[in-house]
Amino acid sequence: HSSIYQNIIFFGVRQFCYPHYANSMKIDLKSYWLAILVLGCISLLAYTGLFEVPIFSSNSDQIFRLVFVLCGVWVCYLLVLVLSGEKNIGPISWLLILGFAGLFRLQMVQLPALQSTDYLRYLFDGKLLLEGINPYSAPPLEFPQFGGNLIPKPWVITIYPPLAELLFLLANWLGGSLQAWRGVNLVADLGCILLLSQLLRKNKIPQKWLIAYLWSPLILKESINSAHLDIWTLFLVLLFVFFWQARNNWGAMLSICCAVLIKLVPVIFIIPWFITVPGTKKRLLIISVGVLILLLPFVPFLPHEPLGSLLIFFTHVEGYGLMFNMFQFIFSPETARILLTATGGACLFYLTVFRGNLWSSNPLRIFELGFILYLFSSMGFPWYLTVTVPLTVFFGVPFLTLFVMLSHLTYYLAPLSLYWLIPLMGSGVVLIISILVRKEFYSLKRIYESH
Repeated sequence: HSSIYQNIIFFGVRQFCYPHYANSMKIDLKSYWLAILVLGCISLLAYTGLFEVPIFSSNSDQIFRLVFVLCGVWVCYLLVLVLSGEKNIGPISWLLILGFAGLFRLQMVQLPALQSTDYLRYLFDGKLLLEGINPYSAPPLEFPQFGGNLIPKPWVITIYPPLAELLFLLANWLGGSLQAWRGVNLVADLGCILLLSQLLRKNKIPQKWLIAYLWSPLILKESINSAHLDIWTLFLVLLFVFFWQARNNWGAMLSICCAVLIKLVPVIFIIPWFITVPGTKKRLLIISVGVLILLLPFVPFLPHEPLGSLLIFFTHVEGYGLMFNMFQFIFSPETARILLTATGGACLFYLTVFRGNLWSSNPLRIFELGFILYLFSSMGFPWYLTVTVPLTVFFGVPFLTLFVMLSHLTYYLAPLSLYWLIPLMGSGVVLIISILVRKEFYSLKRIYESH
């Protein structure tokens, strides 16, 4: 009997951790599309509850309402991943998946940006450019006529690279409203969907796993509703991976350079790809052209640049990082930042320089570096995890997705200095479990090698 129970536990854990490869819980197509219909309707009703949440509130009841809604849609999302065991899902299921994805996005666009004001900085920067003013020249407080005193952190000069500033300019040219900026983000969202579909087909992974992106609460809340810029970073990193797998080194170089010119984070993906470029001369040529592409967009803004503002931002902005919040209870916040930056930097340097072959053999794994960066980040904003969503799409790892969910909820519970510790500690436990289970299953099943 004990062996039977062990097998039940083994198959149950395998189904939850890696449903891409689990065959123990197959369901017929009718049951699957009925499950999609039910879970989709529940999610739709849950998102409707966000219409009752104030745009920005520190009231505990309102925060709990927001977290309750997000928790509900995250649970539905995880259930969808667990139930996704069939390779072929049929046209009815596809119609439901795409239909609900569209309805979710329509709801997010109709809502105000809940608990988020970052888009105000985006639109302000674009307004300055439209007026012919260099956004790197002075802090927003010096431009009250354009609403510079009303945006987040008005004493800090913008930290966004030039290509991001051009996107902000485009949003202002389209009307300068939140909806205009959301429209710009929806273009990147569509690009992500198309690229993920191509990558799934290229790597012979069932197309149905696109639901892991289409229904992702992180994408819907942070990229569509809150309209964070990171969706463009994800799009360009996916394009980078697409060219990398196609062995188009020039396309990969251009894509990753554009991604860095949106946000600096994708710089961590460069070395694992660069070591796969054949020939010393070709490497030198590519790196030379890449450096030029990265530097030239800053020339029109000289002598002003955003690097000094980045340092101010990272040292003075309050952080919500998982490890940062643990460390600051032991050390001071300043010491915690230094320790995490040094440790995280050393870890990323070792993994990318000395163990780059871990990702060069399978570029789809490159998104794991996004998790590592997030863990050591003192910021810990949930939209930083946007770049990790493809891991669920390609490999179906709800343990890590559960970690993302808890990190997401942790951020919104942060104003309640007592309660937010609960999901924070839960995140740590889930992370440890995911690492341990990953080692066991990957060593036994060699999942990554199967691709």
